[in-house]
Amino acid sequence: MTAAEVVPGMADEPGDGARLADVVWARWPAWLWSRSPTAGLMAADGGWLRAFPGAGAGVPLVAALAGLWWGAIRPANQVTYSSSTALMLAMMGVALLGCGVAVWLWLGFVVGDLMFFAHPALVSASERPRPWDLVVRFLVPQLLSYLLLAVLLLAVPLTALVARGTVRGLLRPRSPVAAVVAAPVAAALGAGIQAAAWSQSFPLLIRPLWIWRDKSPVADAIVPVQEHRWWFGLVAAAVAGLVALIAPPAQRRVQGRRPLVVVAAGSGRRAANTAGRGKAVAGSLARAVATTLLLAGLIETWVRAGVVFGVLLVAFVFQARFAALTPVGRWWLARVPLGLRLLIAVVVAGAAAWLVGRRTVESSLGFSRIVADDFGPMLAASVLAIVVVALLLPRPHDGEDAQP
Repeated sequence: MTAAEVVPGMADEPGDGARLADVVWARWPAWLWSRSPTAGLMAADGGWLRAFPGAGAGVPLVAALAGLWWGAIRPANQVTYSSSTALMLAMMGVALLGCGVAVWLWLGFVVGDLMFFAHPALVSASERPRPWDLVVRFLVPQLLSYLLLAVLLLAVPLTALVARGTVRGLLRPRSPVAAVVAAPVAAALGAGIQAAAWSQSFPLLIRPLWIWRDKSPVADAIVPVQEHRWWFGLVAAAVAGLVALIAPPAQRRVQGRRPLVVVAAGSGRRAANTAGRGKAVAGSLARAVATTLLLAGLIETWVRAGVVFGVLLVAFVFQARFAALTPVGRWWLARVPLGLRLLIAVVVAGAAAWLVGRRTVESSLGFSRIVADDFGPMLAASVLAIVVVALLLPRPHDGEDAQP
């Protein structure tokens, strides 16, 4: 296999002072890798910090505490994290140090916000809320907001990792110098475009946080995110590009003490056993539920929710169980590198979604305004894009290459 980063494997025993860092960045990712290559990939990303004394164990701890502090002790008028653009940019910058750092940051924020922040929805209640109200009007909308935050904090650094890893793996055998130059550029472009796109979709997807509580969305918590898409893109690109420059030499300094993670640039055999049929279906079901909830801001009726869930479930099950077994799927996985598959999927999905949803939105002076009577066309465009990505990114079976 042509690999951009590394393959998990047990490394030499570290010194006593590095044991905790090795548990966080080596043993835990290796355990996850055997069960889910995606989880192992994300958990190990950021292990390059161990090249700097104290950073391997210190950065995840600081990230978790910072997330906890940001979630619990922010001003009372900041209903959610989007009330402060500076806060969001800072969180994104920290998360781009690596997916492993992002996980600790995100978990810290969720615990702080859910457990310690005095949410107005609860404080202003004149009587003790019923359990159903707590679930539907508070807990589920909050979880949706955390899911959206995860798309920014976890998916953006993962995109940067895959982009730089794939480019490096493709170019290194031919021109090591070109690989060193192109990998940071690829990471910067991938992270910047995704962060900017997230800032444009966020105002619509966060709507349940207010709508499900019979309130109107707060403009101060939505408009700034959309207004500052260039800031999101530029900050993500700058940090992702810098990390792509620093991480490889730092990784080489600790390569004997940790497993790095594969970002496949070609074909090969999986490092972990393929999940059984039941596990694949269960995973597809969970993804369909999470994605339907993520699109809840665009879903206006229960009928549409059922249709969206059904379409997504069929697409995800086909992606996990059958797509790689077709002749086209086998050729696609064997001949086309992961990074190119991802790029093609994003471009095709984006074009398809634009063709469906372009008549529903008008853009002027950096602002997007919905002109359709309802969110139906935008919902259809979003579901179509997700289905296209699922079909173009089949999950490999035994004998195919590992992919996140």
